Amino acid sequence: MSLITLQKRNYLAVFDMDGVLTTNRSSWRIIHETLGTDNRVNYDLYLSGKISYREFMLRDINDWLGVKPDITREFILSIVRRIELREGLINFIGHLSNSGFVTAIVSGGLYILAELINQKVSFDEIMANELFFDSSGHLLRDGKIMVVPAQKGDNVRDLQKKYSIPKGRTVAVGDTQNDFSMFKESQYSILLNPEDNRTNPYGKTIFSESLKGLDDDILSSLGIL
Repeated sequence: MSLITLQKRNYLAVFDMDGVLTTNRSSWRIIHETLGTDNRVNYDLYLSGKISYREFMLRDINDWLGVKPDITREFILSIVRRIELREGLINFIGHLSNSGFVTAIVSGGLYILAELINQKVSFDEIMANELFFDSSGHLLRDGKIMVVPAQKGDNVRDLQKKYSIPKGRTVAVGDTQNDFSMFKESQYSILLNPEDNRTNPYGKTIFSESLKGLDDDILSSLGIL
């Protein structure tokens, strides 16, 4: 019987996906790059508040279908399968799970990639944004938003409530300013490899291509080691 079945999980660890669990910064962007589309105008409209995040998501999908109307689930999978996992990920998550952590992906990235990662790593929860396909596997002009990037703190609070875990036993790892809302709901947080060299006002900033050693850092920060 594993350690985790013998004790209640008293801690929560939440992770952004793109750029943290993977070496690729954006699972949405890699689809754009493959199809030769560009969402920078739509992204600027979203950042300026002129369109909602849902509208931003739907415009991305429409851009893809505009250049390739026959996109299928298998086509999307063939692209995201190329995304590499961060070195040390499997052992990193396994160590935290065996140390009493509920582990969760909280990402504005693609749910289809989160599912692939979960098949290899086994998180307790995966929250990301879902594309919809019809019965023949073709991409629809619709999807489901589980995570608004700038509002990840809402997802963290939902997880804390579900598992009865307080902020004082919560840690978060992200790579952009979008993750700060979940950092605010955590006792300890790590900003990993920020592109803009930004520092984390809520915790630590770390530059590393590997997740090796970050598990011990997390455990030590909560007094578990």
